[in-house]
Amino acid sequence: MAGQSSSQAASPFQWWKPALFFLVVIVGLWYVKWQPYYGKAFTAAETHSIGKSILAQADANPLMAAWDYAMVYFLAVWKAAVLGVLLGSLIQVLIPRDWLLRTLGQSRFQGTLLGAIFSLPGMMCTCCAAPVTAGMRKQQVSMGGALAFWMGNPLLNPATLVFMGFVLGWQFALVRLVAGLATVLTVATLVQKWVKEAATQPVAVPDVQAEASQGGFFSRWLRALWTLFWNTIPVYILAVLVLGAARVWLFPHAMAWWIIRCSGLSRWRSPAACL
Repeated sequence: MAGQSSSQAASPFQWWKPALFFLVVIVGLWYVKWQPYYGKAFTAAETHSIGKSILAQADANPLMAAWDYAMVYFLAVWKAAVLGVLLGSLIQVLIPRDWLLRTLGQSRFQGTLLGAIFSLPGMMCTCCAAPVTAGMRKQQVSMGGALAFWMGNPLLNPATLVFMGFVLGWQFALVRLVAGLATVLTVATLVQKWVKEAATQPVAVPDVQAEASQGGFFSRWLRALWTLFWNTIPVYILAVLVLGAARVWLFPHAMAWWIIRCSGLSRWRSPAACL
């Protein structure tokens, strides 16, 4: 007992680490998400519109479509992407692992529900929430909790519900909320049951000696940041380019002949012409 108490006294819990993490979360989300969305909510209420879609550019060339879409997309989300990578790396070095295991590490429905709840303030797209989710998985967060957090960011986004209410009507916002909750909780719970994970038990005291053997805070954070960057950003860029190129066929602005056929404005009036 004396040896245990002396080791705990020699390595006291560093409260500044989670405090710094939550400070970065609050300041970052306020600058990137909360403050801009607050202003856009008034615009949506007055105009019943949230602006022009980035999918509306009529590019017929897949390469040009990929490049143009990537430029517009990254100019719109680069701040959120940087914040996502920053939070995904900081959660690995600032938040005690036992905190995450006691909440999001639960393999039961509780972990999934908490993952969905914790996603509400983020209001991120799936791309920007992916680095945070990857950082959570590095800290042994359960598959259900991590997946609920990742899916909940776009599907349960409070700002999206407000915008939808002002633009389309509050009945549509309610339908999206119910459908989003059902999708997030159902999919995350099913995946949690399908994926066989080793049981993780919360530890009473953080492994300070293991952290010390890996170096100081700054060096550990840089390693986590570098690893997370190379594991997520290249795939992120590639996915955006592929989707931008596929936009030519998914949203065929340049090949509107099929719309003309389906609308009955040409001699092809049968349903088979739309297949």
